[in-house]
Amino acid sequence: MTADRPLEATDAGAESLPRRERRKDARPAELVDAALDVFAERGFAGARLEDIANRAGVTKGTVYLYFASKEELFEAVVRQTLVSSIARGQATVRDFEGPTPELLRIVLTGWWHGVVRTKAAALVKLICAEAGNFPVVAQFYYDNVIEPGRRLQSRIIERGIARGEFRAVNVEHAVMAIVGAFLYVQVHQWSFAKAIPTTSIEGDGFLESFIDFVLGSLTVREGVR
Repeated sequence: MTADRPLEATDAGAESLPRRERRKDARPAELVDAALDVFAERGFAGARLEDIANRAGVTKGTVYLYFASKEELFEAVVRQTLVSSIARGQATVRDFEGPTPELLRIVLTGWWHGVVRTKAAALVKLICAEAGNFPVVAQFYYDNVIEPGRRLQSRIIERGIARGEFRAVNVEHAVMAIVGAFLYVQVHQWSFAKAIPTTSIEGDGFLESFIDFVLGSLTVREGVR
């Protein structure tokens, strides 16, 4: 039996190493998740790396092993949530071969469930409130979220116009109207609805009504161009 014990100890050590490595590999994602919680609750200025570390169950020093600053951690949060959602929309537009009204419905529904109805929606309120105080953060958000999001919606509307499915509208104005409606829901949910819960926009009723409204405005109808 004594000869077996060193083998058992060695085997246990070999098995524990992969677990530690897996834990280490998962750490950045855990920190990003914790950071999203703290940014949503306290904004950018009010969030502290100590708070994020505590939420993730690690020390502040551990955060610095993966992220050099709060700004870098915020950028990682934006990439994991908003940028990744835009990328999924871009892939959908690239691969979709069906009618443009259905494409628009799919992309807007994906953004609704992937961003608007998630905690990531709080990032919009955060950037609107604090962009003036943190211009570098604002520039990053503009370059990686706002502009790609506008281009994505523009491609869809331009596609519909080119195929004769949508009226020849002012694309920039149409995009502003679409994006503005979703921004309103996000900001409202993380401001007034937090203070006055009865004003919360619940369920998917708004999404369905809004898509019907947009398609009714864009879709070519007999005698209307």
